[in-house]
Amino acid sequence: QWLEREAGVHNELHIEQVARHYDRGRCLEQAAARYIKAASLARKRYENRKAIDLFTRGLSYLGDADIALKVQAFHDLGTVYDILGEYDQSASPRPGVVPRGRRSGGQRLDA
Repeated sequence: QWLEREAGVHNELHIEQVARHYDRGRCLEQAAARYIKAASLARKRYENRKAIDLFTRGLSYLGDADIALKVQAFHDLGTVYDILGEYDQSASPRPGVVPRGRRSGGQRLDA
């Protein structure tokens, strides 16, 4: 927390370092958010493989507390796979994500 507050973490390297610190300290929700933020920055710089790695790490730690972040991260990860032409990975179902048009009870929304 000090590193973020005092050093003004704004670039991917620092954000990724903070994520690793949280990861090692088993503060997984905090690590997840930082990994996803670092992944987004890597994606903007077209560092696609690094972005995939960071999104995957972040999503593996992210619980259901921040559904909006989770959905956005899955979307961005799919976009990176699309850029790389790995459409099978892009279209594969993601654990924890409800298919479009479905409710948690399995009923169709348009039913």
